[in-house]
Amino acid sequence: SQIVIELVKMALNGQLWHHGSYSLLNLTLGFALAVAVGVPLGLAAGTFPRFNLLIAPYYWSLNSMPRLAIWPLLVLWGGFSIKVKVALIFISAIMTILINTMAGVATVDPVLIRVGRVLNASRLQIYTKIIVPYTLPFILTGLTQGMSRGLVALVVSEMLGSGRGLGYVIVRSVEEFNPAKVFGMLFVLIFIAMIMVNGMDLLERRAAPWRKQIQL
Repeated sequence: SQIVIELVKMALNGQLWHHGSYSLLNLTLGFALAVAVGVPLGLAAGTFPRFNLLIAPYYWSLNSMPRLAIWPLLVLWGGFSIKVKVALIFISAIMTILINTMAGVATVDPVLIRVGRVLNASRLQIYTKIIVPYTLPFILTGLTQGMSRGLVALVVSEMLGSGRGLGYVIVRSVEEFNPAKVFGMLFVLIFIAMIMVNGMDLLERRAAPWRKQIQL
């Protein structure tokens, strides 16, 4: 009951929208940049082995590095501005998107490529009609995982250095010894995560209707 009271109070005085909209803005910007860069890079790395050899040391090193280790460096460069939070979300989300996309390209059936060539399909048609549709489920899986990682990076960045956002509210609530407010923010984050996961599941069913779940 205390959690509900705190959420209602924040909704009525505008704090919930004030902090929630700021967090959603950071998450949207960081994740959109990760998608815009990660998907084309993954498709290119999976298609061209030489390009993959060129960038592989960079993305594997960045993927194995703890994200929190990058945060102090980002703060030194950009302070506690919104671009630093967007950068951390971008770095956290792009790796899973890139790697899943690249793995999807590697699983494309070579028979389909040969059939496309026999039918005189151009390279662009093979890419858009065979490779991308075949890779689409892997891309959507990478987007789901990247979105989850981006949400974690968002909360961490706002908890470590911010004057606004859901992570900031959690830290201030702890300092004020207000556990009900902390749990309220956690429930809000869970609600956001559920919307994102269900939204990606709906997108997958719309974008890749041929992918059926195996029933034993």
